[in-house]
Amino acid sequence: EYPKMAAQGRLRVALLAILLLLQHATGDLTSSDSTETAPSGSLEKDSKEAKQNPAPMAFASVVNEMGKGFLNFWQKYNFLVNFYVPWCEHSQALYPLLSELALRMTNSSVNVIQVDVSQYGEVAAYFQVTSTPNIKFLKQGIPYNYNDHVTIPNLMRFIGIVLGPAMFEVNTTDSYKMWKGNLTVFYMLLHSKEVNSEWQSIYQRVAEEKYIENVFLYTSNQEVVQLLGVKYTPLLVVLKDSNMYEYKDVISPYSMGKWVDSERFEAFPEVNLTTARRFIYSSIGKKLVMLSTGEYPSQLDKRIADIVKSFALGRSLHSSYQFIWNKGKELPEALANQEISLPSLLVYDRERNLNYIYDKPLAPEQFSQKTLSQFLVSVSRGNVKASGGLSVIDRVLHFIRVVYGGFHAMLIHKPILSIVAIAMCAAGVYLYLCGPRSQRRAMNDAGRLVRKELRRRGHLKRSENQERRKETNDEETEQVIHRRQVHNDK
Repeated sequence: EYPKMAAQGRLRVALLAILLLLQHATGDLTSSDSTETAPSGSLEKDSKEAKQNPAPMAFASVVNEMGKGFLNFWQKYNFLVNFYVPWCEHSQALYPLLSELALRMTNSSVNVIQVDVSQYGEVAAYFQVTSTPNIKFLKQGIPYNYNDHVTIPNLMRFIGIVLGPAMFEVNTTDSYKMWKGNLTVFYMLLHSKEVNSEWQSIYQRVAEEKYIENVFLYTSNQEVVQLLGVKYTPLLVVLKDSNMYEYKDVISPYSMGKWVDSERFEAFPEVNLTTARRFIYSSIGKKLVMLSTGEYPSQLDKRIADIVKSFALGRSLHSSYQFIWNKGKELPEALANQEISLPSLLVYDRERNLNYIYDKPLAPEQFSQKTLSQFLVSVSRGNVKASGGLSVIDRVLHFIRVVYGGFHAMLIHKPILSIVAIAMCAAGVYLYLCGPRSQRRAMNDAGRLVRKELRRRGHLKRSENQERRKETNDEETEQVIHRRQVHNDK
């Protein structure tokens, strides 16, 4: 009976091959393009060591695999979780980094773990994981997303921010200069000699909600206040782009929080596929203006970038637009779902999933701050043709463009395998749909026979036993974490 399943087996294998090739060739905005990779030999060595050392032993110094039992106790402790799939290159490259991080976190309250979302989809759905690799920090029941470059210093800094206080006091001018020298954007509440309780309480509330993505300082030191040249207090300011901007709205948590969101980024920062997520998925309530140039900008590209930067620093449309500079065309093509020629200027509206492309030549002779202002004002008024949208037709067209782009990238990166996979898929579909009805019935009967044989041999039973052992390991791991937490508290 087994040969009768040949056509159905080819169809399944071809579909799986195409899916793997699509993921390998295209990637997405959430895949880390700056991960530090290790040689394949060290990766295999780390994998063997992880298999030889079960999770309950020496929990803090090993990247532990967790199953669905993790949902029973994740709210009790601190976890750095990597949601991954085994066949993803970026997920594989993260393992050595997480192993080193776990060693550094041995004597801390942070537990570094991994969850295979291909096996435990319910865990991924619980934490709203839609792409891999995806790193989250779980602080006793509160999840925080990690959106920066995946390096050991960045991960350590992220953990320190999450576990640290919401805001810091500045007592001396040297302390203020230290903060200013190490930060590009930070907020500071300036008091007179005595702290204003109303401002301080509202500022504290806003800081506790937004301190993961921002740095909040406060001071009542008059030398620091005079150094900033402030004429009156209390006053909330943001320092960025070598300037200081004041908060001038009403004193309320909502207004102050909205102002903090609108000022959280520099006027014209440089981004890549990884760091762009902070801008695309942020809650700043602005459209994104992205200038894209070559990876090695020419003098012409730099002159255009200077024009956009000068306009951004002028802040004439600061309340409506956030400007960024990207090198390469992968990011704008991913947002616009079409071919982009460099240099290009694209406006992306995330709330309505619309994008607007500047269709005039980007040359210093024809492009200026005035023409840029006219283009952005036209976009705000709806006078520029947009692509994309949230309607059913727009979503279908978007899906078609994504599939076409995926196949195009797949054919470029893996042409031979792509042709073989597509041919196998087409042959399987033809044989299954256009073959004799008796053959389809025979294939279904053969499938039932194979499943019956697998059950008889105990394959399915063994997988159930493995699942039970995984849940037992999760329970033992929770006990180890609890004992170590008690030991740390003592």
